[in-house]
Amino acid sequence: MIKDYEMFMAQLEQLENTYKAMTEVRGMGSVMNDPGYHHYLPEERRGV
Repeated sequence: MIKDYEMFMAQLEQLENTYKAMTEVRGMGSVMNDPGYHHYLPEERRGV
């Protein structure tokens, strides 16, 4: 019974981590707003 509980808790933790990975904001939008990164963008995307 204890093993079942431990396995359940491990699966729950993995599920929570997967959910967070799919829903959390990671700050990737700030890359587009940072002038230091504009030279990595194609010319037609630099004004976006």
